[in-house]
Amino acid sequence: MKRFSLAFGFDDLLGVWRVFVAVLACQIAGGAAGLAYGYHYSWFVNLWIGGIAATLPGLAIGTLWQRSRAAAAPESQPLLAFLWCCGLAVCIAGLFYELPRMQREMRNLAEVVRLPEAGIRQIEVFDEQGRTSLLTLSDPAVVADFAARIADAAGFAPGKMQRTQTWYAVTTGDGRHEFQIYLDSRYPESVFGYFVRMSDTGMSSHGSFQSRALRAWVEAHLM
Repeated sequence: MKRFSLAFGFDDLLGVWRVFVAVLACQIAGGAAGLAYGYHYSWFVNLWIGGIAATLPGLAIGTLWQRSRAAAAPESQPLLAFLWCCGLAVCIAGLFYELPRMQREMRNLAEVVRLPEAGIRQIEVFDEQGRTSLLTLSDPAVVADFAARIADAAGFAPGKMQRTQTWYAVTTGDGRHEFQIYLDSRYPESVFGYFVRMSDTGMSSHGSFQSRALRAWVEAHLM
């Protein structure tokens, strides 16, 4: 009786080339659809999640194609089972980790755009780590100006940034919003930031943004 093994060679992979071709073709189509739909502000994230979503359809098409052209081939069954397990793992990761992360980041961006309507009453500003309080702003005009300016925020996928100054800011009122905002020496017209959550274990990021209008407010009140 032949033992089941996950040690696959090049010949084994070559024997199921139809599956690889079908998965790759579907992932390219799915990635293109993700780019066209443009749910997230990062083109790479849209491309990646689209490719993930198309993985299982690609496996299904490839498996049917494989079986129709390579009739029996029982020796390919362990490899096909392994590929299906990998495909399921990738799709589960995308569905239960990547997609919720995307939704959370887009929800944060939508909320900050509506910040002028949120009725914030106070802004607390801390150092970069959020440990040392620097100032508290409660003047209605100053707070309203912050809300109006940051509402122009657009999603931004940061690369390697050259930070010059960084603050952790918290707005309170009808709701609570936490930001880490910073300046980059290469973009003197903008403010960049992350939607963050502070906990006992540290600061976690939940999306990033760029705001041009907020630059004047930061220069007037934080510098």
